[in-house]
Parts: sequence; structure tokens; C-alpha cells
Amino acid sequence: MGKQSTNVIRNIESLDSLYRELKFPRSLPPTMGFAASPDFLRLIADYAASEDVDHILECSSGISTIVLAQVMKLKGRGHVYSLENDAQYADISRENLKKYDLEDWATVITAPLTEVSLQGQVYNWYDIDEKLPDIEFDGLVVDGPPWSVSENARYPAGPQLFGKLKTGAHIFLDDFVREGEQKAVEMWLRDNPNITLFRHPLMKGCAELVKN
Repeated sequence: MGKQSTNVIRNIESLDSLYRELKFPRSLPPTMGFAASPDFLRLIADYAASEDVDHILECSSGISTIVLAQVMKLKGRGHVYSLENDAQYADISRENLKKYDLEDWATVITAPLTEVSLQGQVYNWYDIDEKLPDIEFDGLVVDGPPWSVSENARYPAGPQLFGKLKTGAHIFLDDFVREGEQKAVEMWLRDNPNITLFRHPLMKGCAELVKN
């Protein structure tokens, strides 16, 4: 069986398991394309379901926000916070949370992109000034900002957010098949010797890092 066929079967199985185990009241929005793939959604859902995971922070909102919030709802505790740079899309994400009766389990934070200078390079990244709750997060999902906004667009998540994570927190980076995301992970590992990397052979690739 070829790699493409394996990916198709894995994603069908992942989507089926999400529907069966998470008991959604309606069909999910389309996956794939710019949206997360089912195999990535299944991976982060399994992590969110862990007993010691209560608060997850996302870079970019969308179908992953619905999935993670549904996990918290079924557990009866926890919350998801999602950074979204596009105000219009942030409103769409909030409306989707209402449709799934998940407003109490996730918060979409409108955070326009702003210039951030890190180690002598300027990036376009989320303006998080006074926007995040004063808590330590158990997990971080990095699926934004869009790769096109600046070179190595997702690297700033490390210096900007890793300090807000608990020891033992897991970081999930989508689209790890792309050069920019691979470069971001290289830089994160260079900057944070206490982080361990695991690679998942998902359709779009995934890097899972653990803050030790």
C-alpha cells in the first residue's frame, strides 16, 4: 500500500473515531486544505482528554477549537483559548462554538498581527499584550499564523509562549512537512535544551514537543 493510500485510510479512521467518541451534535466543518487534517485533530484530542490537561492554548482558531472544546465539555472541566489574527474569522469561530453549544469551553481571542523583533529579526505575529489569562497552560497547538505573513512565521510561538507552559506541557506543531515549520522546531530546540521532540508521520506532518 502506498503512502497516499495509507494517509487516506488513516484520516478516514481518525474522522470516524472523532465522531464516535466525541459525540458531536452535528457534522463538523470540512477538514483538510487550510484546516487541520483528521489525523492531527485526533492526536490533539487524545492529548486534551488526558486527566492532567485542563487548559490549552491555540495559535489559530477553527475546527481544532471545536474538537478541543468538545473534549473539555465531555470531561466536564477545562478550557481552550485560541488566538486568531483575522477579526472576521474570529467571529466565524465564535459562531461555530455557539452552534455546537461550546461557548463555555473555548474563548477565541482576536489578536491582530504586529511586528515582533526576536534575535535581530522582525516577524509578523500575534499581538498578545494583556490578552491572555494569567495561567500556565497544559498544552499548546501551533497552526498559525499563516506561513505567508513572514519568513519562518511560526517560530515566535517559542519565545513568546513557551514560558507560559507548565513543566510537562506538550506542544503540537502542524504542517511539519514544510521547511519553515522544520526550521522553527530547529530553533526551538536550540533555544530550549529542556525540550524533547517526537515526530508523527501524519498527512501534513506533526512535531510534538514536551517541555521537560
